[in-house]
This record gives sequence, C-alpha cells and structure tokens, in this order.
Amino acid sequence: MDSDSVALEIWIDRDGRDDVDERTLLAARSFRWRQGRARVHVHRQHVGIYGQWMATWRPRGPSTSETALLLEDDLSVSPFAYRWLRAARRFYAERADLAGFTLQSEGLIRATDNAPFEPPSPGAGAAYLYALVGSWGFAPRADVWIGFQDWYARVRRRLRPIVPGLIMSRWYEGFERARKTHTMWTIWFIYYCSSSRGRQQVPPAQLYTVYNNVHGIAAAAATSVDGRYLCVNRREPGLHYSARQTVSSARRLLRTWRTDFAAFNSTPPVFNYAGEQIQPGSTLAVADKNR
Repeated sequence: MDSDSVALEIWIDRDGRDDVDERTLLAARSFRWRQGRARVHVHRQHVGIYGQWMATWRPRGPSTSETALLLEDDLSVSPFAYRWLRAARRFYAERADLAGFTLQSEGLIRATDNAPFEPPSPGAGAAYLYALVGSWGFAPRADVWIGFQDWYARVRRRLRPIVPGLIMSRWYEGFERARKTHTMWTIWFIYYCSSSRGRQQVPPAQLYTVYNNVHGIAAAAATSVDGRYLCVNRREPGLHYSARQTVSSARRLLRTWRTDFAAFNSTPPVFNYAGEQIQPGSTLAVADKNR
C-alpha cells in the first residue's frame, strides 16, 4: 500500500434462506489486516451479486477523494495492484469520459462477437481505454457510481438493459429465458455507460474503463510467462463457474515492479465495443430500443 492507510470492508451475503455460512464469517472475523481499519459486514437478508456490488460502497459524494476497489472472493491480487491503481487514477483524474479503472487484463473479449480482445502494444503506455467494463478488480469513479446506483433504483423494474450488437445482451436474453438474470449485474452498468440518455446528460455519450497494460509491458521485458498480472480470477466453483477448474494464481501475479508500469500516456489508445481503436469522441454505433 506504499505507506497509505487503506480500509478493508468484507461484505458477506446470506443464502436463499437468509442463513450465514459460519465458517466464512469466522474466517473473515479472524483475518488480520495491517494496512488500516478492517470491518466485517453481514447483510440482513440475501442480496445476491446485485446487492454485493450495488449496496456495499456508497461514495460520500461525487467529488470525494476516496477510491474503492471492488473485489469478488475468487480473485487473487498482485502486491502492486494498488500502486498501479493509485497512479492511474491520479493521472487520468480530469478525464470526463471514464467509468472507472480495472485491474483485469486476462480473459478479455470483444464485446460484439466474443473473440479475444487484442490490447495495444507496450509502446502505447501503461493504460488504455475500452468501452466494456472490466469487473475483475473494478474501481468505479465516484460520481459515475452514484449516478448508476440512483439510476438503477429508478429503472430496474421498467427497463430491459439491452444494448443491441453486444454479446452480453444475448447472454442476458438467455438468462431471461432461464430466469437467471439475477446472476448478471454488469449488463446494467454496460447499458448505463453506453447511453447518455440513461445518464440524463450531454456528451460524453460513452463512458470508458481504464485498463492496465502491465501484462503487455511485462511480456515484452521478459520471456517468462509468470509474474505479469495485477489480478487473476481463480474461476472457482460458484455463481459463474460450476466445474472445479481453479486457476493457479501465485506464479502469474506481478511480483516485481518496473517504472514503466506507471508510464501513462495523456492520449491513451481508445477502443470501442468491437475492439477497434478509435478517435476519442467516436464509438461503435448502437440503436437504443428502449426509447
């Protein structure tokens, strides 16, 4: 944490019967955090993944200096994740077209066809912007998060968050048929970031997430495939993964810091949903069927 004081807030959900897993609660309360204050919260009733994301951190105000990094329980994080996040947030603090920052750099896909997303070359700098949110280690911008929370509370019972042309919309439609829409909160945030009408504001019409380019820089500097990631998803059995396919994370996480991991570009590459590099201010055109 580079001598910063960082609070740890552990939120524990209840199951469908509103019971708490006692072993989980004991593990959380027994954990010792030496970087600042630590608190364990237990929801009063089952809230699911929607509640765990939307009803935990409420920014103190749109201009707060506080940064919240939201981590699900199947993520492993590099010791240098906070260093990159703090540096990126400070560098891009004045950009009005940002939804937030993500530690994610593995498992990226193009939002239009599910094909692998190709990040920019290491020479592009330590970060780039992509229209799709990266939820594996996400730090939302406070004013955007407040707007999103308030907007969702207003429209959640009367709006289908479908963005035409995106594979995520087709996934959500499949969840509707299977009555599993409660497993995909991200589609609401995707819709919110892609629709200035939803945000009730003038341009920027599209909000982007700042992605780290650490993996690419590390890969260019060393032949080893280890030690490249700020965050790794272990893909443990749970809400989104059923088979036991836990990913070994220890060797993959970044363990050595280089100054160019925080060498940011004031005009970083910007990518639309199709994974195409675009000029700032342009985006992939999508039709809004919810007018």
